[in-house]
Amino acid sequence: MTIKERIVENSIDLFMKRGCKSVTMDEIASENGISKRTLYENFEDKNSLLKECLCTAYERTKNATEQLFNSSENVYDLIFKIHECKTNQRYNFKMSFVAELKKFYPEVYESMRLNFSNYHNESTQKFIDRGQKEGLIMKNVNKEIIIKAIITMSDMMMNGDVFSGLNATRRQIFKETILLYIRGISTKRGIELLDNYLNKSKDEK
Repeated sequence: MTIKERIVENSIDLFMKRGCKSVTMDEIASENGISKRTLYENFEDKNSLLKECLCTAYERTKNATEQLFNSSENVYDLIFKIHECKTNQRYNFKMSFVAELKKFYPEVYESMRLNFSNYHNESTQKFIDRGQKEGLIMKNVNKEIIIKAIITMSDMMMNGDVFSGLNATRRQIFKETILLYIRGISTKRGIELLDNYLNKSKDEK
């Protein structure tokens, strides 16, 4: 692992635990056991470091999602596995992270938003297509509206401001928004399967 890669890995840990605003370049240098000069030789400023950290987290999350898509039994098995992965994975940033990023680092936020939006649109399209082929999602639905709705709810989950006043976990928010919506566009067989996964999820808590 190069110095630059190690800086990114350790910085992701700091940003994940504390958000992006409060972490300073001094702390990052200290955490990595390097001088500020070495840090700035690898990253021009905090913006460039944040961007690199988010690109790394994004690529790894994307690769993990692709692996789950190929190994899952059906789309509902897939969505539960993706959610568990995002809830438990190392790159699960605190919910206030996105709000801080948008407010204090708008250029980095916009870059991240575009990457996420493009990939999320593509992956949600694949999810709907597969669900219809498997007979779990109704075919007489408007895909553009469905995709837009699911992406909007996912954005709401990422935005710490939306649910900041509620004493709710990511799991609860996920269940009460995205899962209920998907249940509404499911076939009878899809609803039965989804309910089985929900009941199983309750038992595993």
